[in-house]
Amino acid sequence: MLRLKLKYIYILLILALFSINCVFAMNSGIETHNYGSLEDSQFNGMWLWGSHMNKTNLTELKLHGIDNIIIHEDAFTRNSPEDVVKWINEANSKGIKIHIWIQCFYKDGNWIKPVLENGSFNRTRFDEIIVKAVNYSKIANVTGIHLDYLRYGGKAFNATGGYENACDAISSLVSELKTNVTSINPNIILSAAVMPELENDTVYFDQNISSLGTYADEYYYGQNISSLGTYLDYLIPMIYKGNYNKDSSWIGTTTNKFTQFSPKAKIIAGLQAYVNDDDPTPLPPQELAFDANIALSNGAYGVCFFRFGLFNYIDDLYELNSTDDNTTQIQVENNPISEENLSNGDNFTNKTGFPLIILLLLICGLFYGLKKNN
Repeated sequence: MLRLKLKYIYILLILALFSINCVFAMNSGIETHNYGSLEDSQFNGMWLWGSHMNKTNLTELKLHGIDNIIIHEDAFTRNSPEDVVKWINEANSKGIKIHIWIQCFYKDGNWIKPVLENGSFNRTRFDEIIVKAVNYSKIANVTGIHLDYLRYGGKAFNATGGYENACDAISSLVSELKTNVTSINPNIILSAAVMPELENDTVYFDQNISSLGTYADEYYYGQNISSLGTYLDYLIPMIYKGNYNKDSSWIGTTTNKFTQFSPKAKIIAGLQAYVNDDDPTPLPPQELAFDANIALSNGAYGVCFFRFGLFNYIDDLYELNSTDDNTTQIQVENNPISEENLSNGDNFTNKTGFPLIILLLLICGLFYGLKKNN
């Protein structure tokens, strides 16, 4: 009878310890992290200077997973229009979509103000941008129009009427451009490169400036992400961690914020494929793949690399299981995670007072004692 009682006591003790372990695990503050796969990306693109058009091997790019190219409009001045159209057609025949990259409010090294001194919108510049976009959309096999420098250079708050008027001006341009371009080509894809500073004033603003509830993208650049996300098909925040001296986790949190603010436009994570503007060394392919996966796991529809000539191919790194001792360390929810622990599946960490290995040893010991008593 005593042995039978001991048997039930041991069983109940094991069940109790296991239950305690599970409860602690569920409440340890650690979530299951699902890291996105490059295979799931719906847009794998790159920015391409017009001067590099003839340096591209389109077949090679396609083989390495690049299916979208955003080419700078100066390709039309550096080459004959006929040669550019021929190149576009060749890319299209290989399954690569071409987007024409327009510089909106920056020209010849100078910023152009979207709002004039009297507070009215810069109609002359608006018309120039819209005419170019309409003409590019008429070219066969052009998939999209990409708007860059769609902003102030950092002082939108100085615009006549304040940053609110600056935001209205830029959003009005995009709305009008969309109406004109889609009337010519209803299938055209509209995208824009936007600043990644979607944080409130406590992060960026001067201490002497009080503008609670305003976001840095609005205050400094005149970019109202929610408004722009209504008109555009893709928003491409330039999440350049090297230039901002950030780590990979910042790519994830920033991507996630943009997915929450954009009402319609899909978010393409614009990734800096090299160290920073002072050091144009291309990032190791594992690190770049890691950054892409972080963006995709946080809601990005795809990724776009800046730029051609300064990035490594990552198409063979769908899963990150590095055995290199020098793995990239990031911080997610204050828990260090390295490439060696990442895969396309779940990553669960047990942080209880009874680590699983100790619990298993304890269970084995109890069974041994039970067997001995029997």
